[in-house]
Amino acid sequence: MRKLPLVIMFGVAVFAAKAQEPVIIKSPVLTFSFGAMDFKTAQAIRSSSLSSVLRNDQWSKLSKMDPALGINFINGISQYLDYSVNAYFATVNYPYRDKGTSAGGDAFLIETDASVHLKLLTDAHIVVPYLSAGAGFSTYKKKWDAIVPVGAGIQVKIGEGAWINSNFQYRLPITQRANYHFLYSLGFGANLGKKK
Repeated sequence: MRKLPLVIMFGVAVFAAKAQEPVIIKSPVLTFSFGAMDFKTAQAIRSSSLSSVLRNDQWSKLSKMDPALGINFINGISQYLDYSVNAYFATVNYPYRDKGTSAGGDAFLIETDASVHLKLLTDAHIVVPYLSAGAGFSTYKKKWDAIVPVGAGIQVKIGEGAWINSNFQYRLPITQRANYHFLYSLGFGANLGKKK
């Protein structure tokens, strides 16, 4: 029974300390990203399995992926939730899923999406892992398709209002012609306004 008052006092002290932490909601951030689109690994996983691809070292090398550039607008909704609007640009030979073949030569691919980021820590921390999911579309050779990006990332604070953001996404096709692929990106961002 003597331990109960100590436990209660400890709980009150922890609650009081948490109550005094500032509520930080991310201000608008503009990020420029370098990335790679990986169609081959996604196809290998779908043809066999993830464990088979890992066991047989079939994950595509960076040199076999299509380079991409991205621009991202990120803004806070709450301490643990942000939203982003993203656009990625690449030149690819798109492997249409409904035809089982490539589109026949490199052309310009644009993918845009709106996503939410569920952060596992608040922006008060230097390293913040997060999960993301969204909806978007792609355009390639004047054809439009729908995609759903799901993934995870890590944001790293490198200074007041400056961030490095890494992201790993699996892009699921909604329309018949679009194809499964991975998008890996690394970007640098800076706040557009004062911290909320």
